[in-house]
Amino acid sequence: MDLLNKKLPIVVISLLVIFMVSCGKKRHPTMPDFNPTNTLVVTQIASSVTQTLTLTPVIITHTETCTITVSEVITTATITLTSTATSTSTQSETETPGITFTNTCTILNTETATATETATNTTSITITPTVTNTSTCTETVTETGTFTLTATATVTLTSTKTPSWQVIGNPGFTNDSAYYTSLVVKNNIPYVAFQDHDYLDNVSVMTYTGVSWTAVGSYGFSANGTATYISMALYQDELYVGFRSGVMKYSGTGITGWNNVGDANIGLGEYISIFINDYGSYVAFRDMANGGLASVRKLNGSTWNYLGTAGFSAGASHDVSLYVHEDKPYVAFQDYGNSYKITVMTYTGVSWTAVGIPGFTSGNAQTPSIFFDGNIPVVAFKDNSVSGKLSVMMLNGTTWDYVGSQGVSMGSADYIKLFISGGEYFVAFKEYGQKVSVMKYIGGSWQYLGTPGFSAGESNFVSLYVSNGVPYVGYADGANLWKATVMKYE
Repeated sequence: MDLLNKKLPIVVISLLVIFMVSCGKKRHPTMPDFNPTNTLVVTQIASSVTQTLTLTPVIITHTETCTITVSEVITTATITLTSTATSTSTQSETETPGITFTNTCTILNTETATATETATNTTSITITPTVTNTSTCTETVTETGTFTLTATATVTLTSTKTPSWQVIGNPGFTNDSAYYTSLVVKNNIPYVAFQDHDYLDNVSVMTYTGVSWTAVGSYGFSANGTATYISMALYQDELYVGFRSGVMKYSGTGITGWNNVGDANIGLGEYISIFINDYGSYVAFRDMANGGLASVRKLNGSTWNYLGTAGFSAGASHDVSLYVHEDKPYVAFQDYGNSYKITVMTYTGVSWTAVGIPGFTSGNAQTPSIFFDGNIPVVAFKDNSVSGKLSVMMLNGTTWDYVGSQGVSMGSADYIKLFISGGEYFVAFKEYGQKVSVMKYIGGSWQYLGTPGFSAGESNFVSLYVSNGVPYVGYADGANLWKATVMKYE
């Protein structure tokens, strides 16, 4: 029999595809990881705190069900089957052919193809399998932890201490009574000049070392009997003192450590006010040699020359106060020529002229103190039209307007001193039982700093200086035999 001419029998192909998909353990997306490092933030008024926190062991169990669908297309494979037929024939009447062959192939995953045919044939089979596998897994996660958290807290303290008036060193620190006190503060260290009754009423200057008050140079360094109407100034960290006979500067040299600035014993008069800046050294005063009118001198070399006309005010002056803005001096005073009201005058380079109208206050006024806020002159004074209370006015164009309301203090004010620092207005004065008070202009109104009349007893010759926003006052302290006392508010 010709086996090769017979029909091809049915080919049976067994394809076994084994595909395993592992659904791995996953953390629940809403479950946070434990972080053993924590920062403990504490806001409180306390010292540094170390705190140990122990967390109760936590056992977290959750069950998760996920469905995973995998679609995989296996690259097309072509299987070529080659079969070889061998026939044996026996010459007889009966022919019994027998042809058997087996071919095995492995494709990708475990695939076994077995073909059985009866013929001599070469067959190509193309298989393009697509495997879709859907897996549903259920996951149970159990986490057990015992956690101990030790946290060291760094505490930042924010002080809410209420500021108050504090005596610097001892009250009444001078050896004897101290009149005409005048105060400056250098590098947060107060210096006070005064008429020293223990040294024949000459000038002494003392400073606080952090432990006690001590003399700057010699006690009583001025000429005998001339230490009245003392005015102190600070320029480039150097100390200047003006008084009735002249101006002196501390150099630390010579017998007393203090030296004359320009002429000695020039006889300045009364109500002396000195000012030192980059444009020169100035002194304003009630000029007794010129009928008590206001005068200003400026140092030229070693000579104190009159600036403009000597005695330039319309009438006698009282309570003279000086401020030099750049190179222009401004003088405020009680003007006897204008109904005892306050007048401010400035030197134009040619002559003295009134700033605004002469006598601009509403009535009789005393003890003016002038300062500048930027380019604007401001004057504080005792306003006798409102029972002697404190009023403050500032120049607005050519008119003077009240800063806040008129008559802002509770009682009559004396020894008024104005200081403006960083746009903040401070005024120190004697009132309320003759004690020291300080007011500050805050949010459109004047408010007392601390208690009105905070000094221990009656005060005279009140002086004010503000350093780094902290106001200092010096005064003759009636509670301590009129010796000097210095206080600050913080």
